[in-house]
Amino acid sequence: MAIPVATVDVRQLNTQNWGPIRAMFPAFVEEMELARYLRRALAGGRCRAVRLEPHRDASGVPSTHIYDVCYVSEADQA
Repeated sequence: MAIPVATVDVRQLNTQNWGPIRAMFPAFVEEMELARYLRRALAGGRCRAVRLEPHRDASGVPSTHIYDVCYVSEADQA
């Protein structure tokens, strides 16, 4: 299991003023915000790929909007 390098709450990402669109289409906005976050993370050049895993709370239940971001090494991609 890879060690997470970041934990991201997609509901808190806000790179653009979505206005009422966020309230009407929350899943769409969260997907777009997460894509922008990942694009910036990959542009940093530290890795070529990342893996998202649902963050688990203390009881082990996976979240629907909080993700652990793990860098994927070259060995993991093979």
